[in-house]
Amino acid sequence: MSAYYIVLLAKGAGQFETAICTEMPVDEGNVLLLYPGLWHLYKPKAGIEGILYWIGFNGKQAEALFEKSFSKQQPLLQAGYNNDILALFKKIIDTASWAEKGWERLSAAYLFQLLTILYLHQLDIFRGKNEQAYKIEKAKYLMQDAFNEQVQITLIARQVNMCYSAFGKLFKQQTGMSPGSYLLMLRIEKAKELLAGTTLTIEQIAHETGFSSIQYLSKFFTKKVKKTPSAYRRSWGK
Repeated sequence: MSAYYIVLLAKGAGQFETAICTEMPVDEGNVLLLYPGLWHLYKPKAGIEGILYWIGFNGKQAEALFEKSFSKQQPLLQAGYNNDILALFKKIIDTASWAEKGWERLSAAYLFQLLTILYLHQLDIFRGKNEQAYKIEKAKYLMQDAFNEQVQITLIARQVNMCYSAFGKLFKQQTGMSPGSYLLMLRIEKAKELLAGTTLTIEQIAHETGFSSIQYLSKFFTKKVKKTPSAYRRSWGK
């Protein structure tokens, strides 16, 4: 392995070890830091579905920041259910996947944001949240991870061990919007990103953002953005 890698365990559990660190447990939301030339092994827990996102990179500036901010002796970061981290992973991966003009610079900008957030987590700046705040962070994380699918809010509530009505009330108290409105916001923001930065068809964008049809995408997009998807794309010169 000749590059640096950042790996997010979005779902699942397992064991991780490196050439200089003994085996340690890895839980959902944890981040693994992999160094070039350093042996490592991840073993998923049997019977548990796992989803891993990984980003590999080279480059003097990014490598210098990585080496300065993190340690080979502490390759596991307990980031918890952090929506910002998951969102940046997806942005970097999607940007590289679409490979539109300027994607390298955009991916690099997202990478530096990700490294900064991970570093701040190491300093415990984002820790110490109470149980209720933790549940809402987990719910936001779960929505971010699956907004392009047919997400059921009732299932999200069960996954954070809350009844639907109490979950909806707490979510609005913590975020200022209902769970459904938050999910819709995620989908609209992703649609805006794809309309402005890719040549995907509107039908493809509807599929990528969890809308069941172009008509539903157009209806909700126009209501929130005050422009049709086509008009929004034209405003970006596409």
